[in-house]
Amino acid sequence: MPSAWLWLLLATALALLVLGSWALSVAFLALILAWKIRPFDFLSSFLVVIAGSSWINNVGGRLTAELGLLSVAVLIMLVTYGVTERSRLLALKRSSLTLPLFLFVGWTLVNVVRGVLAGYSAKNINLEFFPLLGIGTALLVANVFEARRDLRTALIALILIGFGPTFYGYIRATEQAHAKDIYTAAFPGIMGVLCVNLALRARTRAATLGWIGISLLFFLHQLVTLGRGLWTGCIAGLLVTFLTYAGFGRGSGTRWKRVLMLVALIIGLGLIGGLQLVIVTGHEDFLTAAGTRFTSIGGTGEGMESRSNLIRLWEYGKVLGLVARSPFIGYGVGYSFTIREPFSGVTRDQVFTHQNYLQIWLKMGLVGLALFIWMLIQAIRLGIREARRRTDPWESSWFATAAAATAFLAVLSLSVFPFGTVNEMFLLALLWGGAMSMSSHGKLTVRWRPEPAEASGG
Repeated sequence: MPSAWLWLLLATALALLVLGSWALSVAFLALILAWKIRPFDFLSSFLVVIAGSSWINNVGGRLTAELGLLSVAVLIMLVTYGVTERSRLLALKRSSLTLPLFLFVGWTLVNVVRGVLAGYSAKNINLEFFPLLGIGTALLVANVFEARRDLRTALIALILIGFGPTFYGYIRATEQAHAKDIYTAAFPGIMGVLCVNLALRARTRAATLGWIGISLLFFLHQLVTLGRGLWTGCIAGLLVTFLTYAGFGRGSGTRWKRVLMLVALIIGLGLIGGLQLVIVTGHEDFLTAAGTRFTSIGGTGEGMESRSNLIRLWEYGKVLGLVARSPFIGYGVGYSFTIREPFSGVTRDQVFTHQNYLQIWLKMGLVGLALFIWMLIQAIRLGIREARRRTDPWESSWFATAAAATAFLAVLSLSVFPFGTVNEMFLLALLWGGAMSMSSHGKLTVRWRPEPAEASGG
C-alpha cells in the first residue's frame, strides 16, 4: 500500500481538481510521478513548473490564484535545487550568455526594490516580477544540466508538454475565433520550431516525416489562433532555424535543398491540415479570415483588422511621453499608467504595454533596455554558433531551438509582452540554461569556506 505521504499528495491533487483547476491537478500528479521515478530531481521539478506555466490563463480572471499555485511548484523546484546542489549553490557557468543574463536579472531586482519603495501595488509588482524571475532560473539550469543524462529526456518531455496547450487551443478555436486566451500562446509554436530542427537533422526519412507531422500539429494551432504576432514569431523562428542549419559557404547548397524540400512538405501538408480544420471547426470562412488578418499586419487603414494597430500606436505614444520624463532608469517594476482608448473612450490603468521593448524601457530605463537587447542577441548568437559546431543531432537541435525560440519571442515582443507573462519564460530558461551548460568554459563558484585539502598518500 502507498505510504501516508503519498495518500496526502493524492488528496491534494484531488482537492485541486474539486476546486476547478484540472490542469493544475494533472500537473501536480505529474510532479508526484516525477518524484517517484527520480526523487528530488531538479530537472523533473523544473519540467513540472514548465508544464504548469504553459497552462496559465492571463485573461481568465483567476490569474492570481493560478500564479499562487504555480509558485508552490517553483518553491518545490528551488528546494530541490538547494538539496541536491548544496556544493554549488552559488555557482555560475561561464558562457557568452551568463554575464548579460546575470546583469539583467540583477537590474530587475534593483527595480523591484524601487517599485516596493515607491509604494506600487504588490499585485502589480508580483505580476511583472514572476516572469522575469523565470528567466533568471536559466542560471540554475546551467549548473545542473548534463547533456548525456538530461538532453533527450528534456526534449521529449517538452514536446509532450506542448500537446496540452495545443489541443486546448483547438478546442477554444471551435468555440470562438481569435480567443483572447490563446492568441498569444507561443509555446506550441516554439515546439513546432523544435520539431523542424529535429527533422532537418534526422538521419532517416521516416524520422524526418514523423517530426514534420508533429510540427504541423503545433503550427496549425498557431494558425487557428488568428494571432498575427504568433505568425510573425513563427516566421522569425523558422528563418533562424533554416539559416542556422544551411548557412552559407562550402556544402550549403545541399543543406538548402533539404531546407526547401522540408518547406514544400510543410506547406503541402499544412494546406491539407488547414482544410481539415475548416471542416472540424465549422468555420467555413476561416481561411479567408486568416488571409485578411495576415494582410493587415502593420496596416493603419479603415476596418476592424487595423483598429488594434491604431490602438497600439496610441498606446505607444502615451508610453513614449512617459519614457521621456525618465529615460535612463525608468519608473521601477510595478508602475502603472492611465490611458484612454481612442475608439471606445474607456479610461483604465495599465501595468503592461503591448510592446515588450517599450515596457522594459518604461519600467527599467535605457539601462534595462540595453541589457535586455544584449541578452537576446547573445542568446541567439550562442545558439547559432554552437548548433553549427555540434555533430550530435540532438545537441545541435537544442542549440538551434534556443536561438530560434529567442528570435520567435523577440519578434512577438514587437506587438505583445511575452516576457511579461510566465507561459514561455520557464521554457526559455530551460533552453538557455541547457545551452549555457553545454557551451560553458569553466565555472565561478562562491564558497563560504575553502574546500578541505585532499589527504596526501602515506
